[in-house]
Amino acid sequence: MPITMIFCIIGAASISAFPLFSGFVSKSLVMNAAAHEGHKIVWLLLLFAAAGVFHHAGIKIPFFAFFAHDSGIRCKEAPQNMLVAMGIAAALCIFNGSFPNTWLYPHLPHPVAAVDQPYTFTHIVTQTQLLFFSALAFVGLMLLKIYPPELASTNLDVDWFYRKGFGCFYRVMDKTLNGINSLAHRWFVKGVVGRFSSFLGCAPSRIFFWTSVPYWTAKGATREDIQKNKELLYSKTSQGAFPIGVTAFLAVLLMGLIYAMALFAWDKS
Repeated sequence: MPITMIFCIIGAASISAFPLFSGFVSKSLVMNAAAHEGHKIVWLLLLFAAAGVFHHAGIKIPFFAFFAHDSGIRCKEAPQNMLVAMGIAAALCIFNGSFPNTWLYPHLPHPVAAVDQPYTFTHIVTQTQLLFFSALAFVGLMLLKIYPPELASTNLDVDWFYRKGFGCFYRVMDKTLNGINSLAHRWFVKGVVGRFSSFLGCAPSRIFFWTSVPYWTAKGATREDIQKNKELLYSKTSQGAFPIGVTAFLAVLLMGLIYAMALFAWDKS
């Protein structure tokens, strides 16, 4: 991944505050402000952190990712859209670091004083010394073979929590909510709604049958005759041959019953 390696080194040089890169001009503003306000401890901590950042992000990441021992992995170059994004970021790091007065400093809320200009002899020499001695410490530890060895491990970054947490949350919701959903579907959709739908499919036959049973019984019809009449009515309904007039009569009868109940309730109120 040679192009990715070049962009990675540009980013490492930028965050490590190498001259001609963006971190060089931004770090000088922060450290000069801390010194100007008399925060000596903060200034020393920032100086120590600058060496640590170069050691970690400026050396370790590019070295162990691209120049360490061959692990046998053969990666393809990053996709074009990622290369374009890294190229834009790398170009901005170089542009803002080399020409800070062109765009970066004019957009700051306060003007940059002459004493805070990054490209002074003192600032360049101080930062270069810091970077080279940090690199010398890394090289010395590697040559003496006392540098901590690489470990096959997983970094538990913040994303681990939401990756694992969302996975557990999904499994819990899958077991509970889907279980409730299947239970509701079995009891309500297939049970109550299914039976009600089945009833509505042959409601005229059922109503006509229920209202006719007392009449047939009074006429002396046997249980077998009533069962035959029931099967005949239901078969006509399933074949779509049930008389439309009976259905209309039952609808009018039901509407009249509802209207009578409404009038009765109105008189009571």
